[in-house]
Amino acid sequence: MSFLIYILFVAVLEVVLVMHVRFLFSRHPLPTLIAVIIFIVGMIPPIVKLQRLPHLSPLFTIFLAFIFCVDLLFLLIMLIYYYKVKRSEKLSLDTQADYIVVLGSKFMSRRIPPIMMSRLEKTVQVYHALNGHPQIIVSGGKSAVSKCCF
Repeated sequence: MSFLIYILFVAVLEVVLVMHVRFLFSRHPLPTLIAVIIFIVGMIPPIVKLQRLPHLSPLFTIFLAFIFCVDLLFLLIMLIYYYKVKRSEKLSLDTQADYIVVLGSKFMSRRIPPIMMSRLEKTVQVYHALNGHPQIIVSGGKSAVSKCCF
Protein backbone atom coordinates (compact mmCIF):
# COMPACT_ATOMS: atom_id res chain seq x y z
CA MET A 1 0.00 0.00 0.00
CA SER A 2 2.86 2.39 0.78
CA PHE A 3 4.27 1.88 -2.72
CA LEU A 4 0.93 2.81 -4.24
CA ILE A 5 0.98 6.06 -2.26
CA TYR A 6 4.58 6.63 -3.38
CA ILE A 7 3.63 6.01 -7.02
CA LEU A 8 0.75 8.48 -6.76
CA PHE A 9 3.07 11.01 -5.10
CA VAL A 10 5.62 10.62 -7.91
CA ALA A 11 2.90 10.97 -10.54
CA VAL A 12 1.55 14.18 -8.96
CA LEU A 13 5.06 15.65 -8.66
CA GLU A 14 5.76 14.75 -12.27
CA VAL A 15 2.59 16.47 -13.48
CA VAL A 16 3.43 19.61 -11.47
CA LEU A 17 6.98 19.57 -12.81
CA VAL A 18 5.89 19.22 -16.42
CA MET A 19 3.12 21.82 -16.13
CA HIS A 20 5.24 24.51 -14.45
CA VAL A 21 8.81 23.83 -15.55
CA ARG A 22 8.73 26.43 -18.33
CA PHE A 23 7.77 29.14 -15.86
CA LEU A 24 10.25 27.97 -13.21
CA PHE A 25 13.15 27.36 -15.59
CA SER A 26 12.76 30.71 -17.36
CA ARG A 27 12.92 32.63 -14.06
CA HIS A 28 15.06 30.40 -11.82
CA PRO A 29 17.08 28.02 -14.02
CA LEU A 30 19.70 26.80 -11.55
CA PRO A 31 17.30 25.94 -8.67
CA THR A 32 15.03 24.16 -11.15
CA LEU A 33 17.96 22.08 -12.43
CA ILE A 34 18.95 21.20 -8.86
CA ALA A 35 15.35 20.23 -8.00
CA VAL A 36 15.11 17.94 -11.04
CA ILE A 37 18.43 16.29 -10.15
CA ILE A 38 17.26 15.71 -6.56
CA PHE A 39 13.97 14.31 -7.86
CA ILE A 40 15.78 11.90 -10.20
CA VAL A 41 18.24 10.77 -7.51
CA GLY A 42 15.33 10.29 -5.09
CA MET A 43 13.73 7.83 -7.50
CA ILE A 44 16.68 5.42 -7.59
CA PRO A 45 16.21 3.74 -4.13
CA PRO A 46 12.51 2.89 -4.69
CA ILE A 47 13.29 1.36 -8.10
CA VAL A 48 16.01 -0.80 -6.54
CA LYS A 49 13.73 -1.74 -3.62
CA LEU A 50 10.91 -2.72 -5.98
CA GLN A 51 13.24 -5.16 -7.72
CA ARG A 52 13.69 -7.02 -4.41
CA LEU A 53 9.93 -7.37 -3.81
CA PRO A 54 8.70 -9.84 -6.44
CA HIS A 55 5.19 -10.07 -4.97
CA LEU A 56 4.41 -6.50 -6.05
CA SER A 57 3.16 -5.78 -9.52
CA PRO A 58 5.91 -5.18 -12.10
CA LEU A 59 3.85 -2.19 -13.27
CA PHE A 60 5.20 -0.17 -10.34
CA THR A 61 8.76 -0.78 -11.48
CA ILE A 62 7.91 -0.12 -15.12
CA PHE A 63 6.13 3.12 -14.22
CA LEU A 64 8.98 4.40 -12.05
CA ALA A 65 11.61 3.39 -14.61
CA PHE A 66 9.66 5.16 -17.37
CA ILE A 67 9.33 8.36 -15.30
CA PHE A 68 13.03 8.10 -14.41
CA CYS A 69 14.04 7.86 -18.09
CA VAL A 70 11.74 10.72 -19.10
CA ASP A 71 13.18 12.89 -16.34
CA LEU A 72 16.75 12.08 -17.39
CA LEU A 73 15.93 13.12 -20.93
CA PHE A 74 14.20 16.22 -19.62
CA LEU A 75 17.27 17.05 -17.49
CA LEU A 76 19.58 16.59 -20.46
CA ILE A 77 17.51 19.00 -22.55
CA MET A 78 17.47 21.57 -19.72
CA LEU A 79 21.24 21.27 -19.19
CA ILE A 80 21.93 21.80 -22.91
CA TYR A 81 19.59 24.79 -22.98
CA TYR A 82 21.17 26.24 -19.82
CA TYR A 83 24.67 25.83 -21.33
CA LYS A 84 23.62 27.51 -24.60
CA VAL A 85 22.02 30.44 -22.76
CA LYS A 86 25.06 30.98 -20.53
CA ARG A 87 27.39 30.72 -23.52
CA SER A 88 25.40 33.22 -25.56
CA GLU A 89 25.46 35.72 -22.68
CA LYS A 90 29.25 35.85 -23.00
CA LEU A 91 29.17 36.71 -26.70
CA SER A 92 29.89 40.33 -27.48
CA LEU A 93 27.05 42.69 -28.31
CA ASP A 94 27.19 44.66 -31.53
CA THR A 95 27.73 48.35 -30.83
CA GLN A 96 25.88 49.59 -33.91
CA ALA A 97 22.20 49.06 -34.68
CA ASP A 98 19.51 51.04 -36.43
CA TYR A 99 16.54 49.27 -34.86
CA ILE A 100 15.64 47.19 -31.83
CA VAL A 101 12.61 44.94 -32.32
CA VAL A 102 10.69 43.86 -29.22
CA LEU A 103 8.36 40.91 -29.68
CA GLY A 104 4.89 41.42 -28.28
CA SER A 105 2.94 39.42 -25.77
CA LYS A 106 -0.75 38.73 -25.25
CA PHE A 107 -2.36 41.01 -22.70
CA MET A 108 -5.16 39.41 -20.71
CA SER A 109 -5.78 42.52 -18.61
CA ARG A 110 -4.57 46.10 -18.36
CA ARG A 111 -1.49 44.93 -16.48
CA ILE A 112 1.74 44.28 -18.42
CA PRO A 113 2.58 40.54 -18.28
CA PRO A 114 5.91 39.62 -16.63
CA ILE A 115 7.34 38.21 -19.87
CA MET A 116 6.63 41.46 -21.69
CA MET A 117 8.04 43.50 -18.82
CA SER A 118 11.29 41.52 -18.94
CA ARG A 119 11.52 42.08 -22.70
CA LEU A 120 11.03 45.82 -22.28
CA GLU A 121 13.61 45.99 -19.48
CA LYS A 122 16.13 44.13 -21.65
CA THR A 123 15.36 46.51 -24.51
CA VAL A 124 16.21 49.50 -22.32
CA GLN A 125 19.50 47.83 -21.29
CA VAL A 126 20.43 47.15 -24.92
CA TYR A 127 19.40 50.66 -25.95
CA HIS A 128 21.80 52.19 -23.41
CA ALA A 129 24.59 49.77 -24.35
CA LEU A 130 24.46 50.64 -28.06
CA ASN A 131 26.22 53.59 -29.66
CA GLY A 132 23.85 56.02 -31.29
CA HIS A 133 20.13 56.05 -30.76
CA PRO A 134 18.41 53.13 -32.50
CA GLN A 135 14.67 53.21 -32.98
CA ILE A 136 12.65 50.80 -30.85
CA ILE A 137 9.88 48.86 -32.59
CA VAL A 138 7.43 47.01 -30.36
CA SER A 139 5.48 44.38 -32.25
CA GLY A 140 2.06 43.02 -31.41
CA GLY A 141 -1.54 43.67 -32.18
CA LYS A 142 -4.71 44.69 -30.49
CA SER A 143 -5.85 42.92 -27.36
CA ALA A 144 -9.33 42.49 -25.95
CA VAL A 145 -8.73 45.37 -23.51
CA SER A 146 -7.21 47.86 -25.95
CA LYS A 147 -9.39 50.87 -26.69
CA CYS A 148 -7.56 52.41 -29.66
CA CYS A 149 -8.08 51.22 -33.19
CA PHE A 150 -6.04 52.14 -36.25
